[in-house]
Amino acid sequence: MSTLKFKVEKMKCNGCENAIHSGLSEIDGIENVATDLALKMVTVTFSKNVTETEISSKLKAIGYEGILVK
Repeated sequence: MSTLKFKVEKMKCNGCENAIHSGLSEIDGIENVATDLALKMVTVTFSKNVTETEISSKLKAIGYEGILVK
C-alpha cells in the first residue's frame, strides 16, 4: 500500500468532496480516498499498480487540479 496527498484548491464544498471520492474510486487499485475540506487536502491510499500520474489525470478529468504534497 502507498499513500499520496494532494492539495486541491478548488475543493470548496461537500459536493466537491463527493465528486473527488466518486471519481478517484473508479481507478482500479484505489483502496481509500480521504478528503479534508478545511485544509483542501485529498489523501489517496492505493496498491502498487496505481501511479501518481493516473491519480492526477483523474482529478483533472473531473475538474480539479491536484498538487502533490511531499
